[in-house]
Amino acid sequence: MRTLATSATILVLGAFMASAQDMSPAAIADHVFAKVDTDEDGVLTEAEYNASQLPKFGGSFEAIDDDADGKVTKSEYIAIFTRLHAPGRLA
Repeated sequence: MRTLATSATILVLGAFMASAQDMSPAAIADHVFAKVDTDEDGVLTEAEYNASQLPKFGGSFEAIDDDADGKVTKSEYIAIFTRLHAPGRLA
């Protein structure tokens, strides 16, 4: 498993986070994944990731591609997002 450089790697825009306060980290991750997976094939490619807003938060695709297979499945994304956003993880 790769180590993330910072927890900001997969944060979403502040406005969305403010409106998503009632959502669980898994629900937020599911929402973000759906927006970034533009071809709706159930995996994020590096091209989809780079075309999204996510790189603006300081992370790279390689940082979320835990198994280095060149794609991130929805379950991988939700797992890493919820790990980063566990209660008490972020101030």
